[in-house]
Amino acid sequence: MKITFLLLMVFSFFAASAQIQRVNVSGSANFGLTITPQQDRSVLGSPYLNPEYMFGKVEIENEPTIETLLRYNVYNKELEMIYHGDTITVIKPFLLKYFILNNRTFVYSLCISKNSDQEFVSADYFEVLSEGRMQLLANHYSEIETNSYATNYGGGGGDGRNYFVHKTSLYYRNGDLGAARKLHRKKKQILNLMGDRKQEVVQYIREARLILRRDEDLVQLFDFFNKLNT
Repeated sequence: MKITFLLLMVFSFFAASAQIQRVNVSGSANFGLTITPQQDRSVLGSPYLNPEYMFGKVEIENEPTIETLLRYNVYNKELEMIYHGDTITVIKPFLLKYFILNNRTFVYSLCISKNSDQEFVSADYFEVLSEGRMQLLANHYSEIETNSYATNYGGGGGDGRNYFVHKTSLYYRNGDLGAARKLHRKKKQILNLMGDRKQEVVQYIREARLILRRDEDLVQLFDFFNKLNT
C-alpha cells in the first residue's frame, strides 16, 4: 500500500515539474519539448548511447506516431530528436509509450531502489531486452571518471582528463504497469521471479547450459519463461 502511494506521488511530481518546464517549440506537441543545450566539451567521449542521430520512432499517449532522427543521452537521461527543424529534448517522458532506436525498444518506467534499508521511487529510461509477463530491462547510464595522472615510474598513462564511461545495470518488471527493480543476478532471486514455472525454468537452465552471469543467457532465460506464459 505504501509503495502504491509513493508511485502516485512520484507521477504527480513529474507531471507538475513538466508543466513548469514546458516551452513551445515551433509546432511542439502536447507532450512538451525544449531546445537541446550544447554539450559540455570539457569531458572527452560522448554522453550518448548512439553519438550520431539515427532514424527511429516515438509513440506517445494520445499523439500521432513520430518517425524522425533520434539519439539518447544516457548521462542526462534525455531523449533528443529532430522535430520541425529544431534539435529538441522531450521533457515529459512519462507520457511516452516507448521509443525505438536502432531496432532497440526503450520505455520510461518507475523503478524502486534500495538505499540501506530504505526503498525509494524514481523513474528512468530502460531498454526492453525481453518482453512479456516478466520483462527484462537494461538501464544504460554514464558516469564521468578521471584518467588520473601518474608519473612514469608510478605506472604512467594517466592524463588527468575527464571521460564519459558508459555502464549498464539489469532490472526486471512484472508486466507493463509494474515498477522496475534491480536484478542482482543471484539464482535464488531469479527463480523466485518465475513463480509456479520454477521447475521448468531450472530444467531449462540445466539443458541449455545457461550461465546467469551472462546478459545474453539471461535474455534467453526470460524469453523462455515469457513464452511459457503466452
